[in-house]
Amino acid sequence: MAAAKNPKSPALQTTLGNLLAAQGDSAGARTAYDAAKAGGDTVNPEIETALLDLRLGAVDKAKERLLNLVKAHENVRARIVLADIEMRSGSGDGPVEQYLKALQLEPANVFVMNNLAGYLATKQKKYDDALFWGRKALALAPDSPVVEDTLGWTYYLQGKYDQALPYLEKSEKALDRPVAHYHMAAELMKTGDNGRAKKEYEAAIRADPKSSERAVVGPLFADASK
Repeated sequence: MAAAKNPKSPALQTTLGNLLAAQGDSAGARTAYDAAKAGGDTVNPEIETALLDLRLGAVDKAKERLLNLVKAHENVRARIVLADIEMRSGSGDGPVEQYLKALQLEPANVFVMNNLAGYLATKQKKYDDALFWGRKALALAPDSPVVEDTLGWTYYLQGKYDQALPYLEKSEKALDRPVAHYHMAAELMKTGDNGRAKKEYEAAIRADPKSSERAVVGPLFADASK
C-alpha cells in the first residue's frame, strides 16, 4: 500500500484515514490522521478527525477541535463543518456566522452562499436575505440546478408561487433529484395542477421515502385526500 511505503506523506496518510473511517476502523483512521499531522499537514487531518468524531456522536469534541483549528489556521471547509454542527442546535445565528466567516475567506464560494441562502429561508424565514445570497450564487453559477432550487423554494416559502415555478421547473429538468420532485409537487399543488403534483410526489417518495422534505410537503397531499 502506498501509504505504508510513504508514512511521511500527509496526503497519502489522510487518504488512508478516510478509507479506514469508511470501513468503520475508527482507531486505524485516527492513527493515519495523526501520521498525516506528524508529516506536516496541520489542517486536513484535523478536519477529518473532527468529521470522524461527528460520526461517532462526539459533537462537542468535534466542535472544540475545529474551533481550535480556525484560531491558528482559518479554513473554509472547517467553517462549513462548524456551520453544520451549529445547525444541530436549532435555528439560531450560529450557522449564519460560520457561513459568513467562510465567505470572508472565499467571497465567490457558491456552495457556501447556497447553503446560507437555504438556511436563512428554511430555518429563519429571512426570505429577503435568502434571496440576496441565492441570487448572488446564481449570478456566479447561472446553470446550477441546486441554486435554482434554493431560489425557487425560497419564493415558494414566501407564497410567491408564480415566481417560484420557473426556477423549480428548470432545476428539476436539469438534475433529477428527490428534493426537486418534492418541491415541484408542493409548487404544483399550490398552483392548482393537482394531477401532475401527485405524480411528482409519488416520484419523490419512490426515490427517497425518508427525505426530510416529505415531512414538509406531505401534509399538502394529506389535506387534499380529505
